[in-house]
Amino acid sequence: MGHVNAISDFWATGAAQLRANFERTRQTQRDSHIKGGANERALADFLKENLGAHRVAVSSSIIDPEGRQSDEVDVAVVNEFQPLWTGDSQSMLIAHAVEAAYQVKARLSTEELRRAMKNARSVKQLYRRPGKGGEVFAAPTDVPRFVERIPFFIFAYTTNISGEAAIKLIRDEFKDSPWHEQADGIFVLDGWAAVNIGNNDGAQRVSPLERRGFVLADELPSLVQMLWTHCRLRPPRWCTSRAVS
Repeated sequence: MGHVNAISDFWATGAAQLRANFERTRQTQRDSHIKGGANERALADFLKENLGAHRVAVSSSIIDPEGRQSDEVDVAVVNEFQPLWTGDSQSMLIAHAVEAAYQVKARLSTEELRRAMKNARSVKQLYRRPGKGGEVFAAPTDVPRFVERIPFFIFAYTTNISGEAAIKLIRDEFKDSPWHEQADGIFVLDGWAAVNIGNNDGAQRVSPLERRGFVLADELPSLVQMLWTHCRLRPPRWCTSRAVS
């Protein structure tokens, strides 16, 4: 029991620190008098600070080698493979350079969730085949979702729908969309979190194994769960290509 309490205390302390850091970042954005995009920039700065990201872009678009282009993405975590950096906003990013994409909502409603899921599909349609001659250290079932496609998350400051209602909406209205075309997680600040476990056979696997699609993730505070999920789905380096279990 002592070990369980120690782990719980560890996550509670970490969550409190993350929450304080996030509020400090938001306040900086409020005080900067930047017109528009303050919520997006607050999340971008938070991710850069807590993930050690190479760069983070806001209000940008992503393009893949075949010329397919996403809708505008609120926040994109960018690695060192972006060949041309024109600034941290309104950039054109190559798919291989994007570690993860985030759509940011001030308040998550049913309509905003629908919009975010459609935005996720525009990012998930992008295809980025790894280079030849190497190995990808990922479960084969994860390659189509998180290696060949960009991890996509929805982040909301507040919400007027429950996690259960959000999951029901996704299951009812997006049941014809394969897992790799859907968002990979939804995180509400100080609220609920849900992750897309797909067929429940990869990095997002949970018990019982019969579960599929979006499930609530309430083991950790939402901010901690978001960073944890991001790091678990972080794609490997692009010098590799062969999936191994």
